[in-house]
Amino acid sequence: MKEVEDYHSFSVILFNLMIIGMSFLFFNDVIQGKIKLKKGATFFNITILSFYTTDTIISLASNYLINEHIDLVAPFWMFRAFLFQLIYISIIYFAWQNGKNQKSLQFGSGL
Repeated sequence: MKEVEDYHSFSVILFNLMIIGMSFLFFNDVIQGKIKLKKGATFFNITILSFYTTDTIISLASNYLINEHIDLVAPFWMFRAFLFQLIYISIIYFAWQNGKNQKSLQFGSGL
């Protein structure tokens, strides 16, 4: 069994870099005029871009963050947890704005 000191998260970094690349491709398509810019999609993409960029930077130092004392690394983990909450809120907001079906009732409000 390997020690915790041998932990490296290079696969997470590769995954994050692929998502960052796709986010930049979205912005490239917006700049070139291929995609019409929507407020919700822009907020969602900026949230994804900021989360995965920050997560990539934190993942580079994950060996340090795992092996050091909690007093030193707690702010980094708390910041990452805060970003997790932001990305989940943006996913819920984006899904709510784009996924809800507006049903028109034939006879009144239905209450």
